[in-house]
Amino acid sequence: MRKIFFCFLFLSLCSVSFCQQKFQLAKPFMQYRSAFFTDTAMLVLKFQQEGAAIYYTLNGNEPTENDLLYTKPIVAGDKIVTVKTKTFGQNFLPSALAAITFIKDGLPVKAVQCTKPDENYAGNGGNTLIDNNGGFAESSNKNWMGFKTDTVQMVIELKNISAVKQVLLHFLQDESRWIFLPERINLYAWDDKKKRYNFLNNDLPFTGTASAGSNNIHRIISTGKKIKTDKLLVQIITLRKIPEWHEAKGNHAWMFIDELKVY
Repeated sequence: MRKIFFCFLFLSLCSVSFCQQKFQLAKPFMQYRSAFFTDTAMLVLKFQQEGAAIYYTLNGNEPTENDLLYTKPIVAGDKIVTVKTKTFGQNFLPSALAAITFIKDGLPVKAVQCTKPDENYAGNGGNTLIDNNGGFAESSNKNWMGFKTDTVQMVIELKNISAVKQVLLHFLQDESRWIFLPERINLYAWDDKKKRYNFLNNDLPFTGTASAGSNNIHRIISTGKKIKTDKLLVQIITLRKIPEWHEAKGNHAWMFIDELKVY
């Protein structure tokens, strides 16, 4: 009898513990045509769970229930807009963060001549970098150009001689699939009087530390001061050896890119 009593007590306690356990909500589903746009971009958020609601921010902070409540599509029109979202519901844990950064067109680009990508990740050739398509954190997306060469060069021809202040490059980071940010990016501007490219600035995207998940990452290289030119050279040095902490250590990393902007 005593054994039966203790068995019943144990099952009751387990049942109470299970009933009190909170489950985490899923992320909101994000629907958008592309992360890149000319005039405006529209983001639709979807989530089906009775009593749950989606909250979002545009200021870079992680959303709470005190932030903006999603009730209609979000329209982005500024140069760079990052939307961060979470779902919240009574008796549930908030979802993980879901975020997307929308990037507006810059100066008109006539053409881009680029190092040939790997044939399996060819995108749409040089036009991939200026077609305003992409921004999806999936290596299978056809908008990405993938490279496994040591150096990738891009010659950017602007439609007009313009005062250039910045160049933005948009990368995929998915280290589980050997896709890493580059080691270094060098920026040059064409000097028509001296008939040569002059070095302007560089950026060092790869930090050496591990990054989880699949992420869209944009990097902005400043010219330091306004430079009048109609031609730019971007030289990307890829990661030649994957770090020791990775299962593919010592192998050459992939570099994926899908768009660039000149401001």
